Amino acid sequence: MKENDASIDVLKFFAIFGVVGIHILGFVEQIDTKRLNWETYITIDQILRFCVPLFVAISGYTLSRKYSDLQVNWKSFFIKRLKRTVPLYLFWSGILLLLARIVPQWGGFSKGASIWNIIFLGQADYHLYFVPMIVCLYISFPIVLFLTKKYKAVFLILTFVFQALLYFWISTNLDFPRQTIRAFYSDSQQYIFFGSWIFYFILGIYLGQRNFDKHNLFKIFFVFLASFGLWWAIDNAQLLYKKEIDVLFATRFTRLPQLVYSTGLVTILILFAKNFLRLPALPVKILAFLGKQSFLIYLCHTIWLRILFGIWKGDLAGETFRIAAVIGILGIAGSIIVEWFFESRTFSGSRGK
Repeated sequence: MKENDASIDVLKFFAIFGVVGIHILGFVEQIDTKRLNWETYITIDQILRFCVPLFVAISGYTLSRKYSDLQVNWKSFFIKRLKRTVPLYLFWSGILLLLARIVPQWGGFSKGASIWNIIFLGQADYHLYFVPMIVCLYISFPIVLFLTKKYKAVFLILTFVFQALLYFWISTNLDFPRQTIRAFYSDSQQYIFFGSWIFYFILGIYLGQRNFDKHNLFKIFFVFLASFGLWWAIDNAQLLYKKEIDVLFATRFTRLPQLVYSTGLVTILILFAKNFLRLPALPVKILAFLGKQSFLIYLCHTIWLRILFGIWKGDLAGETFRIAAVIGILGIAGSIIVEWFFESRTFSGSRGK
């Protein structure tokens, strides 16, 4: 199976659609809090929260399909993964930091962060936790692949229990003042930790190792799980918000209801991925193309959202807008060059599978 298989690219489109959608909701919330229908806001937010779990599961699934039956050169594997993610990540971290200087109100997240934290903890912007987290999962891949192949469903269930207990522990720390400093209190602290996502990674590996085409009861169970999980996630998030819990924490990924919902929906989406290719050819090609560009979209989309909502709010003066837009466009062009440069270079030890 090729990593850029069209059906997987369509799934990546769904994932990046969810990411961008959640961030659009965040900007809408900041602009028009008084008139915002919070029930609708929370419902849409919770529906879209499958996005990062799906990205993580796709990574596990594609790696499992590609490397499970091969004598892998692990040095080559790590170099290949890193050169596909780290150069663009560092490039866009630099652009985001540059824009934070040009437009000071955009620099709140990275303000005061050390270079160490910016590079290794993704603190150039709020969404960049994903890259250090996924790199940690890449590093764990040889071990978790071995354990998944050896212990199969038992290992999958154990990691689900681990992640459920972690989410439960995090949830018990919600009922205290926001200014209190505790480990894992902030959502960014929770998200940067690869253990908060490892079950989805192993779920993808497990699904990539087995054929479920004839397991209809298995599929029905996960449809039910996704439906129940979504109802629970929406109800739980609205309940937390009514208790005056910060909306970021009421809706976050690291909650038990979201674990149930995302487990069900991610499993169904991966199992039915090839069915999306039965749609008309043109929409599939468009979705697959956008999905193939999902990493670039992920890295740069917050810039364009800030520009659009800055114009909406009237915060961006004409010259500032033009500078930000030009830098954003040059960043996209630069990304193509960066990607080409690293893809065309063979680094020491990167030959082989």
